[in-house]
Amino acid sequence: MFKYLQKLSTFRLLILFMLALGVIFYFFEIHPDPEPVQESDALVRSAHAAVTVELGKMFLIASAIGLGIEVAHHLYIHRGTGNERAARRKKAGHTKVRRKQGALHLLHDFLFNYRIANPDQERIDSELRVARQIQFSLVPNTFPSYSEWREFDLHALLVPATEVAGDYYDFFMLDSDRFVFTVGDVSGNGVPAALYMAVCRTAFRTLAWQFRDPGELVSRLNDLLVRDNQSGLYVTIACFIVHLPTGKCQYVLAGHPAPLWHHEKRGSAEIIDSPRETLAGLKAGITFPVGQIQLVPGDTILVYSDGVSDARNTAGEELGYQGVHERFTKCVGAANCESLIDRLKNAVNAYTTVRQQDDITILAFRYWGPGGQKMRRLRAAVTERESHAAEA
Repeated sequence: MFKYLQKLSTFRLLILFMLALGVIFYFFEIHPDPEPVQESDALVRSAHAAVTVELGKMFLIASAIGLGIEVAHHLYIHRGTGNERAARRKKAGHTKVRRKQGALHLLHDFLFNYRIANPDQERIDSELRVARQIQFSLVPNTFPSYSEWREFDLHALLVPATEVAGDYYDFFMLDSDRFVFTVGDVSGNGVPAALYMAVCRTAFRTLAWQFRDPGELVSRLNDLLVRDNQSGLYVTIACFIVHLPTGKCQYVLAGHPAPLWHHEKRGSAEIIDSPRETLAGLKAGITFPVGQIQLVPGDTILVYSDGVSDARNTAGEELGYQGVHERFTKCVGAANCESLIDRLKNAVNAYTTVRQQDDITILAFRYWGPGGQKMRRLRAAVTERESHAAEA
């Protein structure tokens, strides 16, 4: 190996060296430290990761340019007869020394100018990555934390269209019997929507401890957003509060896409589209009507943002509410909510082949009731048998 490296030119060794550095830096970025860290270390590690990936990018691009120069030189010099090649070398002045010096100067200029010409963009990209990590820390992402609550199953997914999202979801116990889950979608996306989303999430949690009725809760949230809203942004909200011992479920829809409710006994899904009210954050003093449904063990509620229904195929056709309804019906037989969301997301991805234009949020809630564990195990067993039968 060492003898082989000795035969390589300095320029080629430089290419290999930069390629190795680029791969190493990207390796550390793709495979972060799996050990848990304190929240105080999160920003430091995220900043280190941003610098690492930028260095990796720099070295990989530089090695690619160097390789292109080497290939182009080889094709140019070694084309034609011996006399033609000698004349071409003499005419172009491509001696080994000049070739190496010219290439090294080119790479030096590239490395130097890359760092000087793009400081603002690098800083912005780094800050956006940190903002993304901070934003994802605001939404629950440890679903097994509710494993002690045997009365329900829940899972959620948030996929931003840009570095940061204007969508959000949240869920928590109001008391020992009542569980609340919500999905919100701020107008637009990107940094302004993400900042507004953080305000909505914080205000919702604060007000939920004071106002246990979902209608009053969303009305108070709306008044708060209107009072402090100077950006003209607004938010759609779907808020559900479930009484776990009885399955009584109250909800408010503030301009949000109609959720879906799958009935376990009937084996069919319906749209929850009434009562509805306008968007939140536009006008103060609005009363948001409260709807009510009765859940039975095995029933599933799906809440999603319009990034799902607005997904388009290559022909420009939207998936639409009906398309979401059909795919939800096919996927709802999954053993748990996590599998349900995975199946639904794959079905949406199979439909759309264009770049994601809007944030995507999906939340699935399945009610089991106080004695629902037996049905839960039965559902898992049936799903496993169906999976084995499909594979056979």
